[in-house]
Amino acid sequence: MDNEELKQRLLDVHNALTEKLGKQPYTGLHLSLGTNSRWGFLGGYFDRDLKDGLFKKTGYHDTPEEALDDAMAVIRTMPDPKDRALHEFQKMTAHLIDFGNENNIDAAFLNPIVETARALAENAITHVK
Repeated sequence: MDNEELKQRLLDVHNALTEKLGKQPYTGLHLSLGTNSRWGFLGGYFDRDLKDGLFKKTGYHDTPEEALDDAMAVIRTMPDPKDRALHEFQKMTAHLIDFGNENNIDAAFLNPIVETARALAENAITHVK
């Protein structure tokens, strides 16, 4: 792989990740040769909380081509922004219900949230793209 092809493949990975995230990654993405003499990615955090990033989902590889192929395979399996937002909403709803239960929030306030969570769960089971 020559320098121009490497640059283009890195740009392709960046563009695919940006499309899947619906925004630029919070940190840049870097292909790196590690101290283990294997290729992997650094950076590519999705958000400023630095909890999740492309480098955490890809492994180390013997060649830069393998690392780039792995990155593209991982990106293809990622949910699109709409699905990711719905999943995040479901997690937040679950946390809200847990918070309400732990703090003895009156059922009149908690029940509508529980019904929303049930509807989300049912929709997730029956929804087919």
